[in-house]
Amino acid sequence: MNEKELKVKIIELRDEINKKRKEIRSYYNEVNFYRDAISKAKNARNELLEEIKTKIESLKNIKKEREKIREKINNYKDERENLINESKHLSAVIKELKEKRDSLNKQSRAPYEILKEHFNKMVEKLITADLPFDYEQNLFERVIELKDRIIKAKEATMAHQTIIETYNMLKDLDEKFKNLKEKIDGERKNLENLYLNSNAIYESINETRKKANVYHETVINNYVRLIEYRDKITKTKKEINEIKDEIEKYQEELNKIIAEKNKNMMEKKVKEIEKKISNKKQRYTFDELRILIEMGKI
Repeated sequence: MNEKELKVKIIELRDEINKKRKEIRSYYNEVNFYRDAISKAKNARNELLEEIKTKIESLKNIKKEREKIREKINNYKDERENLINESKHLSAVIKELKEKRDSLNKQSRAPYEILKEHFNKMVEKLITADLPFDYEQNLFERVIELKDRIIKAKEATMAHQTIIETYNMLKDLDEKFKNLKEKIDGERKNLENLYLNSNAIYESINETRKKANVYHETVINNYVRLIEYRDKITKTKKEINEIKDEIEKYQEELNKIIAEKNKNMMEKKVKEIEKKISNKKQRYTFDELRILIEMGKI
């Protein structure tokens, strides 16, 4: 290449460097854009992840509350089972007392008060009346028999009273049983509400996680684009360095041509100066003297 071609080539290469520097600036703008997009997506994703953590903590608290309620229900069930067993026992007692009372009533054949009144009259008659021996003996035997019936009638009355008292106890147990049922139903309702709340929170977590995943995917995609532009920057910088190396080679070649050209010009000037000074009347100029010194002629 001649001097002109080398200068044109160097200018073209420098223009190419400027063009690539503009490209790098545009790549940095893209890098900043994606970096900003990544930061925003990360913040949004992290906020959603924190929200998920808070909801998971709520689920843990709900789980603890459910365990407490289950424990209450189990305690109520144990208490209810005790009431059922006690109720069965009292029912068996009532059945036994009824059988005893009915058997005694059959043996007494009349209520206690009536038998007692009849017994008092017979005893008074036996004590006060002047009775024939046979009648008196018969009356005495009837008094003995009536006394035994009175005892049985009294036992039947006592058994009946115990039956009534036991029935009242059963009523109390039944009331307690109803109260326990209401408590169990209430706790089961609370448990059901907690399950509904848990399900709602689980659904909310799933929706929030989907949103977080979208932002996370945005972060990943923007990282991919960011890396692409960083690679472009690295590649373009490498290309600029390669062009600089190429310019340096052309510049060295150009410098040699210019140096050779300058040398020829200087040699021509030296000849002109030497020709001039061959006439002893002529004097050196300061510039001519410098040229001669540089060319080693003085």
